[in-house]
Amino acid sequence: MTNVGRPTWYSARGSKHQGGINYVPSKQVSAQDVIVQPELKKRKVHQLITREMLENTNKKQEELKPKKIEYKESNDKQKIKEEIKEEEIKEEIKEEIESEDTEEALKKEYEEMEEEEEFSNSSDSQQYFSDGLVQRKWYDDVVFKNQAKEPPKQAKYINDTLRNEYHQHFMDKFIK
Repeated sequence: MTNVGRPTWYSARGSKHQGGINYVPSKQVSAQDVIVQPELKKRKVHQLITREMLENTNKKQEELKPKKIEYKESNDKQKIKEEIKEEEIKEEIKEEIESEDTEEALKKEYEEMEEEEEFSNSSDSQQYFSDGLVQRKWYDDVVFKNQAKEPPKQAKYINDTLRNEYHQHFMDKFIK
């Protein structure tokens, strides 16, 4: 057995008082533990703000604020405003009357649509079509209905990564 991996005798004993041998702790510090800035930074004289400077800036800000100017409106402007308000009220009344007219027209259309639905659902409509009063289109025959619909494909399992359905779909979608 060798002593290669073992600590030396004094470090193995591990204390400050190591049996008569003078032990001096090292003053080495790791780079991460070093204090980067040991003193606080202080402001320089030209960086200090005095009361006079604050007062000056406050005065400048007050000067820059927009001044509120109050004008007295003349009687003519007030009359014009009142006339405009009266016109707006009249327009609103006209719009209400027009909306009532449109509601009546919508009700009539709705009633007509209901009558058409009743007619189409009744046996009279079938006689109307069967008599040939309304001609059917040539492609309304049952033979031509639902031709585009195909039955869903049955998923086939193929144990080949190049010929299976997923790979074929992927190639069609992204490569071709």
